[in-house]
Amino acid sequence: MAKTEVSIAGGKITVIVQDKYDVYEKPLPAGIDSNINWLGNFGISEKQSGKKLNGKVPKYEIQTPDVAGKKLVYWTGSEKKEVPGQKTITKKDKKFRVGELDLGDPPIGMDR
Repeated sequence: MAKTEVSIAGGKITVIVQDKYDVYEKPLPAGIDSNINWLGNFGISEKQSGKKLNGKVPKYEIQTPDVAGKKLVYWTGSEKKEVPGQKTITKKDKKFRVGELDLGDPPIGMDR
């Protein structure tokens, strides 16, 4: 299935979703862990209907510039968790931290 890359948070996060979905930016929620360097927050919607998806969605990839020794995390609504399947890749001579998620609206950050 074809994929679409969407850059958000001033280029700090790239979200790669199936091409039938859109990615939109959202403000960071109140009450998130202040010990995390939060990069941004986003939601996923169906391209055809515009319906915003909550909870589980088809898996997608996120990419952020890599920071040595730091882990990519997301906010569940009550706690931070490590993004599953993390690895570092090199793209156009730059290092990126990548991982996969299946949540409709996670704030993304780097553990300090």
